Amino acid sequence: MRSTLTIDAGNSHLTMAIYAETGLLKTHRLHTRPFCTGEQLIETWETVLSSVGLAKEGVHLSISSVVPDYNGVLREAGQA
Repeated sequence: MRSTLTIDAGNSHLTMAIYAETGLLKTHRLHTRPFCTGEQLIETWETVLSSVGLAKEGVHLSISSVVPDYNGVLREAGQA
C-alpha cells in the first residue's frame, strides 16, 4: 500500500496527515517547537505512523512550511 505523510508546519502548530490509496488514515497536531531537533521530530513521525501500522521506510513525505527558522529541522528529519 502506497502511503504519504503530509506535514504542514505553521507558526503555532505542526499538522500531520497520513494518506493511503483509500484516503485519509489519520491526522495529528502538535505545537511547533522552535528548538526541536530532527531526531525528536522523527520520533514523533514514527509514533504517528506506527499508530496506523506503518513504518517510516516506504512512506512518502510531503512538507509545507511557512516557518523559515524551522525548515532546517524539517529538512534534517526528512532526509533521515
